[in-house]
Amino acid sequence: MKKVITIILSFVMMFGVVGVLSGCEDRRFSRVQGDIYQTDYFWFSLGNRNERRIAILLELTELGGKQEVLKVPNYVNGASVIDVGLNIRRQSLSINSQGRLLASYRIRSENLRRIYIPYTVTTLFYIYTPYDLEIIRY
Repeated sequence: MKKVITIILSFVMMFGVVGVLSGCEDRRFSRVQGDIYQTDYFWFSLGNRNERRIAILLELTELGGKQEVLKVPNYVNGASVIDVGLNIRRQSLSINSQGRLLASYRIRSENLRRIYIPYTVTTLFYIYTPYDLEIIRY
């Protein structure tokens, strides 16, 4: 009887460990729709809008945060980069309300001094850096 209880407890513990470990994935972009794509310096969300492949720059990678100068690419994995940063809001029933903010993705860097942004980018959200940031469109 003790052997059966020991086997059952072993299975319960094994499945508990598997359940805990499978829940340890990176959930930072869990509210973002589309595929998440990483380059050396940036995290992007890739998707479709009006039958066109688009990319939204979400955040800097760890290596990107260490750079003083960055150049946002025109295209990523065949998708045109159209936005830098993203706000995700819950839809509100009120006509005048934008809804509650669920997630916000912005560029934050303690080192960034200059950033090159392509003309394909139509929306540029707040970029945090302690320096006077030089933004150059190309």
